[in-house]
Amino acid sequence: MMTPLLQAIAFLIETSSWLLRAQSTPADVGLYVGRSNIYLYSSRMFTLVFTASLAFAIESGQPIHAIFTIIYATFILSAVFHVGLMFDTFRSGAMQVISGALLLPPRGRVGHTAGMHIVGTRLFWLTTATSIIFSISLTAPILGAILLPEYRLSISYVGQIINFFGTIIILLFVDQILFKAIDAQQIDEVIMSYVGGRLVGFVLIGVVFLCIGLNI
Repeated sequence: MMTPLLQAIAFLIETSSWLLRAQSTPADVGLYVGRSNIYLYSSRMFTLVFTASLAFAIESGQPIHAIFTIIYATFILSAVFHVGLMFDTFRSGAMQVISGALLLPPRGRVGHTAGMHIVGTRLFWLTTATSIIFSISLTAPILGAILLPEYRLSISYVGQIINFFGTIIILLFVDQILFKAIDAQQIDEVIMSYVGGRLVGFVLIGVVFLCIGLNI
């Protein structure tokens, strides 16, 4: 049951890489972006081990309900980690540890969580949508191997196509909003909309897979 933890860590790394960038100032934004990219790329290792472990579970004949349990546990655990990031104490402590490991000066508190205005922002909804898209692209090849084994190779490429469009949406919309906020020194005002969007996206997709898993 370590498999869900692997991808949950990968999602946490992706989100916290933007929290790292949010600590930057105009004088050292390049340093923070460069170091956060190194940190971000480490998430791919966890994703690769996650997908390999899940593929092995399928090929070794694990029952379908066990596979769905792994999938929904992955997203629910990811949501739990992101709930932690919504709290100042946990978020600031995590940033101090990660910043220190990357030899970056920690800047203390990151992001403002006061009020529910984050839910009404364009960034929140775009982040929620892209989180769901990436979750679908991650699980599509696995579901294809279970439900349509004769078309599993074709479905694996469908997952890559979904991932491509999700990446384009992130680059054109989500990342642009965040980088502009860094340039304008307003990242503290919007970063929690990004974290909140990731949280809601993982909750929604986790609940969907939970419902499917309970009814198969």
